[in-house]
Amino acid sequence: MSSPILQITGPERRPYRLGDPMCIYDGERHVGDVQQVRVRPGGHEVEIENFQPANTPLRERESLGRLVLAELLTFVFENFPSVQAVQITLSNSIEAFQGPGIALAKIRADVLQSAGCVAVSTVARPHAAYPGHFAVTGVWTYSTASVAALQSMLLAERAAYRERGREASPEDGRISALRRLLRRLLGRR
Repeated sequence: MSSPILQITGPERRPYRLGDPMCIYDGERHVGDVQQVRVRPGGHEVEIENFQPANTPLRERESLGRLVLAELLTFVFENFPSVQAVQITLSNSIEAFQGPGIALAKIRADVLQSAGCVAVSTVARPHAAYPGHFAVTGVWTYSTASVAALQSMLLAERAAYRERGREASPEDGRISALRRLLRRLLGRR
């Protein structure tokens, strides 16, 4: 599908073995980990849950989610041909999300469907620290339609990630800050 932007390794950057936690890198920069990777008996189904972003700026964490999901599914699909289904559970809280939990669940359900997942469902998952907390699950099964959906999502997310990288250069950041300041000053008149 083209070379990945994100690299997936096992702990301590060892080659990945199915069932180990997944460590995700962008070059040398650690992006995050998936601690829960369970292989069901027979080795044809895998459960992936709880991506934990590394110490990255909040704005960047928000934009990484879709790319991480697409890269993870592609990695499993391309490297473990015996795996025919991957169950994904998205349940972590996002501190920056300013809406009700069900709105975040809807966004997550749409993301899973755009990756080609089926049987997408949303379940309330009570949590003392996060009122209105929901887990969203979906199953990505190997089929022509799911591979096409995943490839489409992957290419779009890689392009968007590259574009965000260009926008985030220090010079662009200074120009953007100046533009915001000018808009604010001109808007007051």
